[in-house]
Amino acid sequence: MHKKKLTARKKAELEKKRKQKIIKTVCILVLAAVLLAAGTFLIVRNYDAIRARIENSGRTLLTPVDEETLLDKKSGTYYRLAPPQYEPAEKGEARAWSPALDDRVFYAIGDADPALWLAEEYAATGTRIYYNQSIELPTLEELHPDRIRVIDTSHVIASEVAVVTDEALIAEALDLFFTAEDKQHPFEWDFRLDLKLCSSEWPEIVYNLTYYDTEEGAYLMDRKSLRSVFLGTLLRDAINYQ
Repeated sequence: MHKKKLTARKKAELEKKRKQKIIKTVCILVLAAVLLAAGTFLIVRNYDAIRARIENSGRTLLTPVDEETLLDKKSGTYYRLAPPQYEPAEKGEARAWSPALDDRVFYAIGDADPALWLAEEYAATGTRIYYNQSIELPTLEELHPDRIRVIDTSHVIASEVAVVTDEALIAEALDLFFTAEDKQHPFEWDFRLDLKLCSSEWPEIVYNLTYYDTEEGAYLMDRKSLRSVFLGTLLRDAINYQ
């Protein structure tokens, strides 16, 4: 009887040790899997970092100072983020990058000096620009626009639908925009377009105004100040949007 009790106790102890061994093995396998995953993550991360450095070799390294300022430590150049109504006039080559901003790449504006002007990845509209702190951006009045590029942004890919080159008409529209009564832009419209005001005096940038066309006539709005005026049909024939 006593021998049977010892045998049962021994079996219980052996079963307990077996379960502990299984648990220990599982823990080791889990730990190994975690370490392997962590190692893989670090390898991929390091690979991405190395690849980014290779791809951006020769480009200016930019460090964010705050949400609206970038610094080229090598030259001591500070770049300021322009208000959203200012956009690049054209696309240029990649000239700078910032590892601190998830390897974001910055581009020249056409053939303009990248020490003075940079832009984020180019889109037909809504592209932000950075300008050298030595530059004072022109107001719309100081820009002296002589051409308007009309952009349709209602589709996935924005497209240019017209170009207005009549300087007298442009001057008349802007004079109305500066002097007419400020009115609430419409909440319903037939179509909306971006008017990119270009100037030969400032070939690097455009000033973007929003054009709302309604049955009664068109409104023109500054997206920054939200100033909005009624243009009537002044630009409708020149834009000729279908």
